[in-house]
Amino acid sequence: MKVMFCYINVMGIPYCDLRAASLSAILKANGHETSLLDFTFNLSHENALAQLKEFNPDILCMSARSTEFLQSVKFAEFLRKNNTEIPIFVGGSHPTIDPEDAISHKCFDGICIGEGEHALLELVEKIEKGHDYINVKNFWFNKGNKVIKNPVRPLIENLDDLPMFDYDIFDMKKYLKARNGQFDYIATRGCPFQCTFCINPTMQNLYKGSKFVRYLSIDRIIKDLKILSARYNIREIIFFDETFNMNIRRLKEFSEKYPKEINIPFECDARADLCNEEVMQLLKKSNCNRINLAIESGDPEMRNKLLKKNISDQQIINAFHLAKKYGINTMSLNMIGLPLETKEQIKKTIELNKKAMPDSLQVSIFNPFPGSELYEFCKKKNLLRKKDYSISYYTGTSLYNPNITEEEMLNIRERFAYESYKDRSKLKAYLLYIRESLTPYYLRHGNIIPVWFFNLIYKIFFSSKLFNFMRK
Repeated sequence: MKVMFCYINVMGIPYCDLRAASLSAILKANGHETSLLDFTFNLSHENALAQLKEFNPDILCMSARSTEFLQSVKFAEFLRKNNTEIPIFVGGSHPTIDPEDAISHKCFDGICIGEGEHALLELVEKIEKGHDYINVKNFWFNKGNKVIKNPVRPLIENLDDLPMFDYDIFDMKKYLKARNGQFDYIATRGCPFQCTFCINPTMQNLYKGSKFVRYLSIDRIIKDLKILSARYNIREIIFFDETFNMNIRRLKEFSEKYPKEINIPFECDARADLCNEEVMQLLKKSNCNRINLAIESGDPEMRNKLLKKNISDQQIINAFHLAKKYGINTMSLNMIGLPLETKEQIKKTIELNKKAMPDSLQVSIFNPFPGSELYEFCKKKNLLRKKDYSISYYTGTSLYNPNITEEEMLNIRERFAYESYKDRSKLKAYLLYIRESLTPYYLRHGNIIPVWFFNLIYKIFFSSKLFNFMRK
C-alpha cells in the first residue's frame, strides 16, 4: 500500500512531526510505501495536490492538534473540491479529545483516536486485502449519514517494540540547515500530572487501567541516536519528553551511558519540584546545555488551585538557581490571560521571574482547548468569547476577561520579558522587547521565511553564548 502523510505545520517553524515519523516507520517496517506532504516550507495547496497525484497514494493521513485542525479541514475540503476521491483520515490530539467535532467534518472518511501505530497498520492492511475495516479499534468512520464508533485499543506497553522514527520522509538537509543542526527526538509517552490546562488528564481517563507513562529504554535511545548522528549532521538534540526529570533511576542510567556513547549537547523540559542537587548534577554530567522550567503563574493560588501545578515559589526559584550553579542555561515558561486573571496577578509572575532569574523567558497568552479541565471551567463561567482554536498563543485570546482587555493582554505579553529582565540588564531587556514585538510576525509568516533566515536566527540566538538570552 502507498500511504501519504500530511504535515500542516500552521506556524511554519521547522520542527519535525514525530507523530508522522512514527506512523511512517511502522508502515515501512511492514512493507508499505510512504511519503509526506510537508507544508513547513511554503507548500501551496496546488503544489501539494500535484505531489499527491504524482505519488498516487491509496490513502492520505493527517495529524492535527487543535491549533492545526481548522487548516487540516481546509486542505481536506480543497482536495474534495478538486475531485480527489482518495480516503482521508485524521488523527492526533484534537480528534482524540474532541472526536464529535472532528468526525462532523464530512471531508474526512474517518478519525483516529489515541495512539495510531497499530490502528493505522491494521486499517492499511485490511484495505490492502479488500477486507471490511469498519471495526478497526481507535477509528470512527463516516459512512453515509451514520458514524461508526469503535472503542480504543490498549496503549502500546513497550515502546522499544516500535521501529525508530522515520526521519527520511522529511527533507532533513533543509530542516537541519534551517535550525543549525538542532534535532528533534522524544523518548517518553504520557505524563502523570493533573495540570488543568493540559489534555493529559483526559487522556489518562481515556486509557484508564492502562500504564499511561511509558519510556523507551536508555539502550534503545542510545542505539537510535548512534544511527541518527551517523546519518545526519546533528549539533544539538531537543528531547521533547514532557518531564525529562520524572524518573531519577532512569536519569542516572542515562547520565552513565549518554555521555560515553553520544555526548551531543541537549535541551529538555523539567518540573521544578523534581529538581534537586542530584538531578542537576546528573543533567550536567549528561551534557545538558539547557533546561526549560515552567513557572506558568507567579500567583501561588492561581498556579496551584486553578492550574493544579502544586509547586511552590521556592521550589521554582531553587530549580533555576541550581541550574545556574551547574552552568546549565534556563528558560522560564509563562502564561498570561488565565481565566479571570488580574493585572496584579500577572505582575506576580513577572516578580517571580525576577527572583528566579532565568537566562531567557517565553510568555504565551492562555487559550483553552477542548479536553482540558480549564476549557470546561471557562465554558461553565461563560468566558468563551469565540470558538477559534487556530488563535496563536502570541497573537490573541478566545477568552473574555472582565479584568483585562485583549489589547491590554497583547501589550502585557509584548513587555513581559522586558519587565522581568530590566533590573539585570537594560540592554538585554530592550533586545527582549524587540524580540517579543517581532514574534507574532515571525510566527504569522513562518511558512514563507526562507531557510537561510531561519539558519541565521538559530546561529545567532541558539548557538551564540552572547545572545543565548534571546533564545525561546
